[in-house]
Amino acid sequence: MKKYEYFFSHSRSALKFYFDKILDKNQTYEILIPDYICETVPSTLKLIKNLKIKYYKINLNLRIDWSDIVNQLNKNTKFFLIVNYFGIPNDLIDAVNFCKEKNLLLIEDNTHGFNGYLNNTKLGHFGDIGISSPRKHIPLNYGGVLYSNIHLNFPDKVLYKTNFIQKVKFIINNNFVIIKNKLINVYRSPINEITHSFEKPIEISALDLYSKNKIKNQNWNLNRKKKFKSFKLWESFAEKHRLKPLININDYKESNPWAFPVLLKDKNELISWLNWSKKKNIISFNWPTLHSDISQSSHAFFLSERVLCFSTYTNLEDV
Repeated sequence: MKKYEYFFSHSRSALKFYFDKILDKNQTYEILIPDYICETVPSTLKLIKNLKIKYYKINLNLRIDWSDIVNQLNKNTKFFLIVNYFGIPNDLIDAVNFCKEKNLLLIEDNTHGFNGYLNNTKLGHFGDIGISSPRKHIPLNYGGVLYSNIHLNFPDKVLYKTNFIQKVKFIINNNFVIIKNKLINVYRSPINEITHSFEKPIEISALDLYSKNKIKNQNWNLNRKKKFKSFKLWESFAEKHRLKPLININDYKESNPWAFPVLLKDKNELISWLNWSKKKNIISFNWPTLHSDISQSSHAFFLSERVLCFSTYTNLEDV
């Protein structure tokens, strides 16, 4: 099926734009989303008054708890959202089949895996709509993409424009990220606590021309190969240091991984590895910041306190 492609300043604004366009204001809808998800998504969906969020469970291996989903279905359930965690299409084909069987519209959150593929099909194209975030793979302030089965009247207003300082930062981060990290880390204090960042609400905006040109002119095939190689290097590193990987990429060699995630034993070990990364000028981070709706007894909360992500933007050969 043909996909219409629209470029937004942010992928979350693309998501809201879609629902604003297709929902009947006189009806109530329900959407099923995973509980292990960055707070940005539920915070954005909560802005849509006639769309009710229901969370389904994610297991410790990042696989979907399908029994939990079946128990939550009702006549108002219209949408099912799946996340390609860290750019890897886990459970995606099962989700496609499930939505066909249950007559649900599939929302494919591919914000971690822009320009990755599965079975020669671009990620983000499996859902009735898909969102991707190329700015997670190249150092842009703006850049979100919406893929849709239906044509939408796209907004042409640009509210977020890349300024001169942001352009300079792009050049530095694109060419001298290791040097920049070394200079910054000299002044950074040791990490004593896990950080959680909450993104501010944004308005719906088309993508500025500077960012769009950078995305269009990027060699994404080369980008994907480098990130896959980086993932495999971190995989070997994890085996050597007895770190538990969360995802096996061997069956998804066309993917464009955003990070290599490992599951640590507790929060203290996570903080220790974050400080190790800082000393080595390696980009690592904890993910995600959960929405306050998520229960502290859930697997999602357990994961959010113990998952360390080694960015594929840099690898051990760079430092």
